[in-house]
Formats: sequence, C-alpha cells, structure tokens
Amino acid sequence: RLSLAGANIVVDGNSIYANTGGDTMASILSWLHAAPGATYTSVAISGQAWYGMIANHGDVDGAYVAGKTNVLICAETTNAAVHGGGGPIRDGAGAWADCQAYVAARKASHPDWRIIVCGTPPIAGAGIPDLPGSNAAYVQFDSMARVGHKAAGIDAFVDYRTEATPWLNHDGSVLSAFSSNPAMWSDAYVHPNNTGKV
Repeated sequence: RLSLAGANIVVDGNSIYANTGGDTMASILSWLHAAPGATYTSVAISGQAWYGMIANHGDVDGAYVAGKTNVLICAETTNAAVHGGGGPIRDGAGAWADCQAYVAARKASHPDWRIIVCGTPPIAGAGIPDLPGSNAAYVQFDSMARVGHKAAGIDAFVDYRTEATPWLNHDGSVLSAFSSNPAMWSDAYVHPNNTGKV
C-alpha cells in the first residue's frame, strides 16, 4: 500500500479535476491534504485532453520534487471523446493509446513517478454533439485501462464504474441513472461533486 505521508502529490487532468475548492472531483480528493507532510499541486486545466497533456507537460515535470515520493494522479478522456482538446477526437482505444503515451513520457522524465490513472465518469450534459458515442468511448477506455494499466506502467487505476457510487457505475445511456441523485452534480450531469461521496 502506498503511503502518502511526506509525498509530493500532483494532479493533472481536465475541468473535473481543475481545482480543490469547487464542486468538482478535485474536492473529493481533498483528503489527500490530510497526509502528514504531504504537498499537493493541481495542474489540471479545464478543456484539455490527453493530447494537450502530452504536448504541454512542463507543468507536471515542474511539479516533481526530487527526494520525495512523487505521486501523479491523472485523468482525462472526457474531452478527448467530445472535442479532442485541440487534437483529434478519440474513441476509447485512441484515448487509451494517448494515456499510455502520456504515462510513458512521464516515466521517461522521472522513472520514480508513482502514477494513478482515474477512470472516466459517465456524462449526460446538454450540448454534447455525440453523447452516446462519448459515453461508449468512456466505457471502452475504462475497460482497457482496467485490464491493461499494470502493463502500461500505471501503479493503480481508479475504477469509478465498478467501485464507486451507483451514480457513476453505469454507461451513461439512461438519464434516470443521473437524475436519481441530482444534488450530486454541479451542472447538467458532467461534473460530479462531493455530495456523491465517491
């Protein structure tokens, strides 16, 4: 089991993880701050996808602290499947390939990164151009990461779909799965908040 005491914890991802004060998944990670002597930095950026996280990696590399246990928590795929985040729109397999490229580059930069990849929550937001396609990509990504993360050099995979609350462990195809607990969502079923107690 990884001890976070004294660790340098870095979070990279999209708007779901972009701050620790608002109603986003980042607020659910606030327990990390309680680890004795740990430092916590979020370099997550709203709207970015794996594509941008690979290209613009200076923020992550700059947050590494030599001599400490460095833990990188990273997540995306939400934007990769919807608009590409400045790069090509990805299906689940394409996003998984991008994720592996991201992880390989971070390990090449600092081999002792302990890397945790988070799965992708289902979404049902208004204005998503291909909602069924996006959710199918998320399910595919999670399925591939679930079985392939160790071989990809990822220390752990956070599997919302099989381990989290009933409001995240579905494929996004039925609106009632979201609306059964509307208070969990900060907006139209895209950004989960701390009410869900993931």
